[in-house]
Amino acid sequence: MMKKPLLIAPRNTAREVLPGPDAERLLASGSWVPVVLPKPRYRSAKTVEAFRQRRREQGFKAIHVLLPEGVYKALHDQRQKGETLAGVIERLLSYAADKSGG
Repeated sequence: MMKKPLLIAPRNTAREVLPGPDAERLLASGSWVPVVLPKPRYRSAKTVEAFRQRRREQGFKAIHVLLPEGVYKALHDQRQKGETLAGVIERLLSYAADKSGG
């Protein structure tokens, strides 16, 4: 997963400026940029990453797909009780492979 770039600067060059004309002037110069502190990792991040790592070791691959709303709704409507969207896709692909003799 690609992480966002992080802008960093030596502590002695950082300046705290109150919003207003001074801040606008510094930002307009192009030499100054606003610095935002990164958000801390959420509580379950280690658990989620460990789960993903176990899945990768089991041969799972990640895919990211943008679907038209109609296709998404059709897939969502095919879900059985307690089934995830990934389960629906897996079941439908298995069904299609059985039908084609593959």
